This record gives sequence, C-alpha cells and structure tokens, in this order.
Amino acid sequence: MRSLALVASLLAVPAFSAPPVKSGDALLDRCLAHSPKTAIGVSHVLDCYRAAQARVDNALAAERRVIVAKLRADRASQTTLAAGEAAWTSYRDKWCAFEATAERDPGSREATGLECRVELSQAHLTRLKGAY
Repeated sequence: MRSLALVASLLAVPAFSAPPVKSGDALLDRCLAHSPKTAIGVSHVLDCYRAAQARVDNALAAERRVIVAKLRADRASQTTLAAGEAAWTSYRDKWCAFEATAERDPGSREATGLECRVELSQAHLTRLKGAY
C-alpha cells in the first residue's frame, strides 16, 4: 500500500523507491504532497486520509439518496439497497482492518486502514453512480 512507503519515508526508514501513486482524489493527493517529511508528517498524513474518508462518505450518502429517490415507489428495492449498503460497509471496514494488521507501527496501521477505506469507498461510489 502507498501509505507504508509514505509513513516509512516520514519516519526516515528506508522504503521501496516506487513512484508515488495518485489516488484519484485531487485534494488527497495535494494534501499528501504537502506532508512534512518528519515524524510530525505521520499525523498530517492521517489527517489527509481522514478528510478524504469524510468526503467520500458524504459522496456515498448523497449517491444513495439519489438512488432511493429514483426507487421512490419500489420499497422492496430500497430495502435491498439499504441491506446491501450496510453489508458493504461492514465488509469494507473488516477487510481494511485486516489489511492494516500487516503493519507493525500503529501510525502505519492506521494509515493503511484509512487508505484502504478511501480506495474501496471511491471504487464503490463509481459503481453506485453507474447503477442507476
């Protein structure tokens, strides 16, 4: 995951020399690009991912409202959507918690979990937008 290399570089631990990967979220990319290359930068990176997560969560909620409005007369589909979205959110959170277990450092663990949540949420948002 990108956050491992980023957090490692912030802690002055040698990391692999892969080029930075763009997240597809311009605000997140800009925020990460301005992270200090010091231990304080870890906190900044976490703040970047938290803000990105909040943005994508808001976008997901808005898209769900759009779909529900389109399904206005179809209560069964609304119920199915709500159940599916709850199950998807649970899956995302559990999968990302699992991914984060590969990290030893608590800051890296949190960054990996947040990065995973943002990536999966962005992909899910794209899928929802194409659904209706």
